[in-house]
Amino acid sequence: MYNNAMKTLKKCCLGFISFILLFLVATFIFHCISLEKEQASLTPMGQTVLVNGHQMNIYVQGKGSETIVFLSGAGIASPILDFKNVSIPYRKDTR
Repeated sequence: MYNNAMKTLKKCCLGFISFILLFLVATFIFHCISLEKEQASLTPMGQTVLVNGHQMNIYVQGKGSETIVFLSGAGIASPILDFKNVSIPYRKDTR
């Protein structure tokens, strides 16, 4: 009886682990497909320039001779939109 219970427990554990692994693989595949679809529909604001071998997206406002650069911290989803309201008062005199 002890051996039968252990075999049943092992089968249940193996089935549960298999289910979890299958779920994780399916979720990863779905994520990759969704990411590819979303990437095609996204258009960056501003313009893309090459800086030290890396593509950087910049957004320029104003016509002044002096330049203000806003740098965002980590985890900011859209720094251009976050700093847009901050830069409004400086548009006349700076760029």
